[in-house]
Amino acid sequence: MIEYLLTTEEPDLEEVKKRIRKSCRIMRFSTHKERKEKEEELRKAFAGAKFSSVQKFELENAYERVDRLTAQIQRYEQMMTEILEPFKSYLDLLDSIPGISGLSAMQILSETGTDMGQFKNEKHFISWCGLCPQSNQSNNKHKSVKIGKGGYYLKPVLIQCALNAVKHPY
Repeated sequence: MIEYLLTTEEPDLEEVKKRIRKSCRIMRFSTHKERKEKEEELRKAFAGAKFSSVQKFELENAYERVDRLTAQIQRYEQMMTEILEPFKSYLDLLDSIPGISGLSAMQILSETGTDMGQFKNEKHFISWCGLCPQSNQSNNKHKSVKIGKGGYYLKPVLIQCALNAVKHPY
């Protein structure tokens, strides 16, 4: 929609409605009524919408930055894939776990390595990741039981994978 408004001087109301309908079909709504309400809200928001030359300039620059950063991210992912090629079997094994994507598998493998022998058991590994609850108690006073502070890079990835696995159970 914004790209259309950037490329035209006088937006056609029918074209705006058509693009709103198309974008609302792509989005997932729980009910038909919710989708219709969103379409109406967007129609009101874009009624008479017209960007000034300054606004167009800023939006075009923002789109260029997004495109440039997206390309840079793709190059980094390609580089990571090439570097981790010798560990393809480990990546495939991690990727087979529900909730873990290919990129997450690369991050996990980069942080942990392939030798799990340094950990006595899975509890020590979870503790190293900073995912086990802290136990702060003295006498009969129980303080915090939130998860630990360790695993600055690995912990967020594992939490994201767990949340993804919960959303899409097998």
